[in-house]
Amino acid sequence: MSRLNKNDYPKEERKAKVLQFGLNRYVKGTTLTAVNSMNGDGVFDSGVICVLSNPSEAEQALKLKEQDYMYTILRQGLLDGESFEDNSVIESLINIINPYEDFQAFMDLAKLDTIEFVFLNTHDEETIFDETDTNLKAPKTFIGKLLSFLKQRYDVFGGDITKGFHFIPNDKGFTDANEFKDMLVKLAKACRLPSDYINWIIYSNTYAKCLIDRIIEEASEEDVANADLVDYTDLAAIRTEHFYTWIIEGSLGLDKVFPAEAATDIEFTDDITPYIERSDRLRGGARLALIATKEPTVSEAFKDVEQFVKDYIVYEAGPTVDLVDVELEFYADSLYERYENPYFVIDNGPRYKKYLKQALLPVIFENKELAKRTLLILAYFVIDDNIDLGADPDFVKIDTVNGATQFLNQAIEDVKTLGFVGAVKKNF
Repeated sequence: MSRLNKNDYPKEERKAKVLQFGLNRYVKGTTLTAVNSMNGDGVFDSGVICVLSNPSEAEQALKLKEQDYMYTILRQGLLDGESFEDNSVIESLINIINPYEDFQAFMDLAKLDTIEFVFLNTHDEETIFDETDTNLKAPKTFIGKLLSFLKQRYDVFGGDITKGFHFIPNDKGFTDANEFKDMLVKLAKACRLPSDYINWIIYSNTYAKCLIDRIIEEASEEDVANADLVDYTDLAAIRTEHFYTWIIEGSLGLDKVFPAEAATDIEFTDDITPYIERSDRLRGGARLALIATKEPTVSEAFKDVEQFVKDYIVYEAGPTVDLVDVELEFYADSLYERYENPYFVIDNGPRYKKYLKQALLPVIFENKELAKRTLLILAYFVIDDNIDLGADPDFVKIDTVNGATQFLNQAIEDVKTLGFVGAVKKNF
């Protein structure tokens, strides 16, 4: 079979309103998919230009270029309790620029007056601030490149206040574009750039906060070959679940100029805080419980501790989140369906550790009743991560919760003796 291409699967020619920094499976499962849906539903008309944020993304760029910047998204899982699989070709990507190989081509993008939205997906190491990166003709860091790009934009359009961008982060979890703004301003001052330009960075651009949650994996050639109605090969395909959360807290009117709610699962809000708490405490805490089972897949883990996880969400985590019950119930039901998905393995990478404090501690401290399930989850990680509770001031505060330390110590012993699943069965 031939590779996916625009001759066999024609794509519309579109001008770029969207610039995406970063190119990985997460970008393909968020920005590119969202714009594709918006275009298809007729509420938006834009192509996307991707700019590599790391040289390691060049291999992915080559695969997509060989396929006329097209790829397949395979959705697999459960929907309303029924097995669900579908696939579609994503054609919103129109070009990829590698600033590490062609910096001028990257800078020339600043001249495109059609671009309104800039999505940010960067590797952690790329966003490290370096105040010595002041040579804007050859910046070393991502922030340096972005500052140079914005200065070009400012100069080309004579400081026009209408030529700024809407910055929207689209990395996994919670991200705040204001952090990029702060680093840009700090570096601009280190470069001794004019105050008018610095004010343009601050006031002529908008900076959103985002929360994204979706399992996205690279699909194998075999995955694509087994998909219904696919008669081509695709080396850049992705697999995702149906579950999809993308919350945006942006400037007033962002939802009107970027009408994603009409065609996608993106939601806009005036205050993202309760949604972060919902994700951290309900999903994050439940994820820790699934990791603790040591099962390889999400569905196997959920089967081991299903009632425990549901009770944790309903009786311990849910009551600490400031959202109406119907929103929490809908979200919880979505999580349960997600956890029954047989297609995805458990991601127990290093990022999960943030939930030990962001998810578990608030539930322990803010519950009116003793949060025994939460304490049992914590007990597993005290052992597995060799946490010294007495050496960390955040964990020391558990002593202030009546009965918490006594139960936690017993839970630790139970996990040591019986394992996490055995301890769950003993205590609940």
